[in-house]
Amino acid sequence: MPAHVYVDQTTCRSSVDSSDDIYLLVFRGSTQPPFHNSMSVIHPSAFNDFEDGESRGNDIRIGRYFDTSVYVVALLERDADNDFLDNGAQFIDLVRAQANLAWVTRMGALSIAGGGISESQRESSADIVITAIDGAVGLATKWPVGDDDKIGRSKYLRIAPGQEPVLSYSGNGGSYRIRFKVKPN
Repeated sequence: MPAHVYVDQTTCRSSVDSSDDIYLLVFRGSTQPPFHNSMSVIHPSAFNDFEDGESRGNDIRIGRYFDTSVYVVALLERDADNDFLDNGAQFIDLVRAQANLAWVTRMGALSIAGGGISESQRESSADIVITAIDGAVGLATKWPVGDDDKIGRSKYLRIAPGQEPVLSYSGNGGSYRIRFKVKPN
């Protein structure tokens, strides 16, 4: 039975607004040739109307789990609308294209070098994708193109069955903690 990565719990530590609607951009990249990757927008109603200090158990599926994949997660605050869902596909396509280019180029270089992919190479590869995602998101969410706020820097999610890692995001008036897990579907 396939396993999936889930958001287990989300906590709003603080926000400058009275309530926030948040969403995630999730990248998954395979370390195995041909280095398939994907980018998803995760915006369930469970992420709406967060108040300061509020914590919610979510159990929100964000993608299929593969032990040969690297996961990167960006957190955004939705303002007037969701820049990556409501404004058409061009924003998410831009982020997908940049992340794909960074990932496939990096994995190709590591493949040519030979040997397996070590944890430090996974982490440095995630950093390259984070830079690509954050740059593209920065272009897509600038006024007058978009108005959503990226909360902090995108993060590399190290996860395996039995682990519950927590990623913390702070910036642009918000501070959040998100706990993840892997479970069979």
